[in-house]
Amino acid sequence: MICRKIAILAEKRIAAYCAANQIDDWLSIRTVSQLETVLRGESACGLLFFPLFLHQLGKRAGDVLSICLSLGKKLAILEYRTPERNLDYPAYAACCLLEMTGSHFEAYRDFMQSGGLEGLLFRARQIPRLREVMLGGAASFVCLTPVGSPDMDKTR
Repeated sequence: MICRKIAILAEKRIAAYCAANQIDDWLSIRTVSQLETVLRGESACGLLFFPLFLHQLGKRAGDVLSICLSLGKKLAILEYRTPERNLDYPAYAACCLLEMTGSHFEAYRDFMQSGGLEGLLFRARQIPRLREVMLGGAASFVCLTPVGSPDMDKTR
């Protein structure tokens, strides 16, 4: 319930981002079946938005990023990150407790132990075009573009 509300707030942010960058069609990926549709190449949208979903994929998250970018998709990702400052720990602890109540806590734990979103981007060798800290420091919002596509400079 709380994750869905967070995703709705993030969708407002991504809608503003798409409007600023003249992106008409975008798709919010929240389930594995939606992701499989995209990976099969059946989605013609210009931007894929992953709201708090990649940590559920475990070790496959890096592969998903690579495949989506190789398909020429622009990506917007809202995902948990490891705390960088002492002020980030209360929000991190709240999100950890929230994930403990879910059915995929092991995947979340593995994701966070491997560096969270920043670790995923490092392993996938991706440099975000936009990076914002959200949820009191517990999550990051990043935008990625495939190699060879024009940068998305207008971010606000």
